[in-house]
Amino acid sequence: MAGLRHVGRPPDSDASLMTVKDINEYNVSVAVTELFVTDNLATEIATAVLKDTTYVDAQDALRAQKTDVDAADLNYFATTTLNAASGVAGLDSEGNVISGQIPAGLVTDRVAKAYSATAPDTEVFLTTGETQQVNNSSIRNFKIASLVIPDPGYPWVPLPFAMVMGKTVGTSPGDRWTEGDASGKLLVMQPEGDGDTIYGYGLCTGVYNQNRMYAVVPYAAQDFDAGAEDPLEGGITLDLYGSCYEGSGYVFTGTGLFYQVLVLPAI
Repeated sequence: MAGLRHVGRPPDSDASLMTVKDINEYNVSVAVTELFVTDNLATEIATAVLKDTTYVDAQDALRAQKTDVDAADLNYFATTTLNAASGVAGLDSEGNVISGQIPAGLVTDRVAKAYSATAPDTEVFLTTGETQQVNNSSIRNFKIASLVIPDPGYPWVPLPFAMVMGKTVGTSPGDRWTEGDASGKLLVMQPEGDGDTIYGYGLCTGVYNQNRMYAVVPYAAQDFDAGAEDPLEGGITLDLYGSCYEGSGYVFTGTGLFYQVLVLPAI
C-alpha cells in the first residue's frame, strides 16, 4: 500500500505529528557537536566568564597556607586553660581580670605618690638656721637634701618641687632692689655617677635679703637632656643641689626648706 502524504498543520509543537525526515533534521540542528562547542567558546559571552591559569594561580596565592594557619594557631590558648591553675586568667562581667586570680603583691592600681623632706628616707644636709656658701657654678657644688624614691611598681615620671632660702654674699647697701655680683642656681639631679639628667631647676636672684625664698620646679627647658622625658622604672635617688649661677659667693640657708618629689604614673 502506498504511503499517504502528510497534509496536516506544520510541526510547530512537541505534540505535532512529524515525519522521520523532519525529526532527523531537527536532531542534527540541535546536536552538541565538537563544532558547536568550539563556536560557542569563541563567543564573547563564553570568554567573559573564563579565566586563564595566571589569574587562577594569583587567586590561589591569596589563600592561607596550612603552615601559616598552624603558626597562627600557636598564638592562641586552648579553652581548657581558661580559669585553670597555671592557665589563663578569666575576666569578670566588666572585662577585668578576676581579683582572685591576681597574684598577691602585684601592683594593680597606679596611684600617684609624693615623697618629701619629712619622709624617713630623706637626708637633709642644710637644717634650720644653718647656712652654706657656694663659690662656683659646678652643678653639684653643694648637696642640700637627698630623696630616695622606692620602686612604685610601674613606669613613672618624677616632678620635683622645692623652696630654698638664699642671698648673695655681702651686706645690703640699703636699697632692697640692689643686687650683688652673684646669683644662685638650684638643681634636682641624681647622685654623681648616675647621669647628669636635670629633673628640677630654679634660679635665685642676687639680692642681699636673706628672707627671700626661691622655687624649684620640674625642668622643661627646650634643650633639656632627652632622658628627662622618658618614663623611669625602678627606684631612684634625687638630690637637691645648690651652686652659683653667676659670679662667686652665694649663701643658702636651711630655714623654711621644702623639698618634695611627686611620683606620677607614666601613661
